[in-house]
Amino acid sequence: MNWIRIAIRVIQVVALAFLAACANIAGAPGGGPKDVLPPALLVSQPPQAALDFQGGVVTMEFDEFVELRDQDKIYASPVLKRTNYSYMLKKVRIEIEDTLRPDYTYTIRFGQSLVDLHEANPIPDYHYVFSTGSVIDSMFLEGRIVKAVDYTPEDRVRLLFYAHRPDSFPFDEEPDYVSIADKEGRFRVIHMKEGCYYVYGVMDENQDYRIDPVTEMMAYTDTCVRARKMVPVAVSPPADSLALADSLAQVAEAAEALADSLAWVAAYASYDDAGTDTSAGAAAVWREARDDLARADAMADGLAAATWRDSLPDSDPALELYLYRDYLPAFFLKEVSYKQRSQMEFAFYYPIDSIEASTFIEITDSTETELAMPSEWQWAADRRSAVVYFPNHTMGQCDVILQVSGNRDTASVYLADAVRSRTDTVKLQLAVSGSKLLVADTLRFKANFPTFRGDTDRVTVWRFVETERPVTDTVWLCADTSMEQADTSSTVAALPPSPSDTAFRLVDTVRLFTDTLVQPFGITQIDAWTWAVSTKQETGGQYALFLQDSAVFDFFGRPNDTTVLTWQIIEPEEGGDLALDLQGLEPGAVYVLQLVQGNENIVQEVRVTDAGTVEFLALKPAQYTFRLFKDDNDNGRWDEGDYVARRQPEKHWYYHKTLRVEADWRIEDIWRIE
Repeated sequence: MNWIRIAIRVIQVVALAFLAACANIAGAPGGGPKDVLPPALLVSQPPQAALDFQGGVVTMEFDEFVELRDQDKIYASPVLKRTNYSYMLKKVRIEIEDTLRPDYTYTIRFGQSLVDLHEANPIPDYHYVFSTGSVIDSMFLEGRIVKAVDYTPEDRVRLLFYAHRPDSFPFDEEPDYVSIADKEGRFRVIHMKEGCYYVYGVMDENQDYRIDPVTEMMAYTDTCVRARKMVPVAVSPPADSLALADSLAQVAEAAEALADSLAWVAAYASYDDAGTDTSAGAAAVWREARDDLARADAMADGLAAATWRDSLPDSDPALELYLYRDYLPAFFLKEVSYKQRSQMEFAFYYPIDSIEASTFIEITDSTETELAMPSEWQWAADRRSAVVYFPNHTMGQCDVILQVSGNRDTASVYLADAVRSRTDTVKLQLAVSGSKLLVADTLRFKANFPTFRGDTDRVTVWRFVETERPVTDTVWLCADTSMEQADTSSTVAALPPSPSDTAFRLVDTVRLFTDTLVQPFGITQIDAWTWAVSTKQETGGQYALFLQDSAVFDFFGRPNDTTVLTWQIIEPEEGGDLALDLQGLEPGAVYVLQLVQGNENIVQEVRVTDAGTVEFLALKPAQYTFRLFKDDNDNGRWDEGDYVARRQPEKHWYYHKTLRVEADWRIEDIWRIE
């Protein structure tokens, strides 16, 4: 029957549809390959590399949805301060409200901020360029900036470029161009006018494109640096290599075609002039042009890598800048903190040679009282900080006024626990690591608080010696053992087997005893914390410094408790020698060579004026390295720069090896200073 056939056919169709649906579920598409390409610019208005642009709105349309991330990392050169960045769907909008400089080429650098919406693929170092004049400037400068103290880079240091040296310091005028260094310290500023520029670096914490001396680290070039063409000019290839000559000739031909402007500028500009088609075909045309551009850039980069150093003038060395913290003489006090009872810690913006005067003023709700208060300063090695010890006055707040080089600076300090009573005593300890000294070493001990007077009658130096003394020992013997069989050389008798079969006898023998010999000494106070003890010392000797209670007093009047400090004089063979042959020193210059152990622990310092071998004798076994700095002002310490005096940070070098000193061994090595 017809209706039966129709029903069967309907069931078949439904079954086939169900099976097809199951098949589709099992074979669902995987979504295709992951998108790893960055967005492609389709059109911009005004076009890339626009001329005679006087501000307003810039719009850019891409081939996919985009996003602007980390907008604080977007910057313009020259500086634009009244500029807003926004995005929606496939468009980016830039609103420029600044008054633009006439006849300047502006570069808006997006870095890695412009990404596609879904995969966050950035357009590497994307930038938009326009000119307020009739040309696109095509000069550039590049280099590297690191910290002067250890030659390590700081991320996102700002570089400022001035066509004329600023008249004042700190600077009042804006830079002509700016750039930002990457995490390796490298920087590059493009589209500059032809000319010579003074270059400054700054850790611009407030992001105002200014140098704030004292609070921000800075760097500068001694002279102006001439900008270079963005596409280097080819040089003659080596005559003895025809293959290389042909290769360079091809690269040179490509480079000359791009000499007036960057390849990417020409590509963008020519495309925008051709039309504003946003179809898939236009995107394909753009991507093909971009591939051609990449090949052209690779050729130009190859030429630059092969010839760029040789094509530079001899007067233009590689641009290197060194960050340091400059200072203003009248502004030296960085921070004051109450460290603990009777101690304040001072930090300074630059090394301080000496404090000419210090005044403490107690602050209460109604009065300010100047205190005649003794104090003692304990300086750090770099003279950038000091701990100040003062009597335990019961004040809660005070102002500290310091005078340095005729300048006065003031800080307020709150003393949290000033009313606590004085119950501590002076604590003394050896001023050396460990307790082993060489014969030539001087024993030093130090106090935890400044000490101002001592009683040498309550101090004694002992030497421990071992002596043999005859004694009568009780020796247990078996009942059938004769005295001739007894071992009387032993100083310790064996335990008796049992009381029933043993007897005992009194036997004369010899034992070793440790005696203390008092020997003459001299004691000298080196500073308020440290004392030196001189006495006759012999190799292998064991010594002790005995300080009775009240041998020394701190400036609070607190005495020490009874203290015994022991040390040992080791054999000369337990020390090792280091000999370093210094080469490549500048004739007539003064250097300081530092022997360093561990984490910047300076063991010895030697002033060096000539190349040759420097010896460090009788060193304790340990790992050592070296640091050398050129002491331009011959003051014995490494100094940072001074912009007003036009003084760069002093050069210094770190030895590339760590040497292990072993006992009774001599190590010799060569260090050539480049």
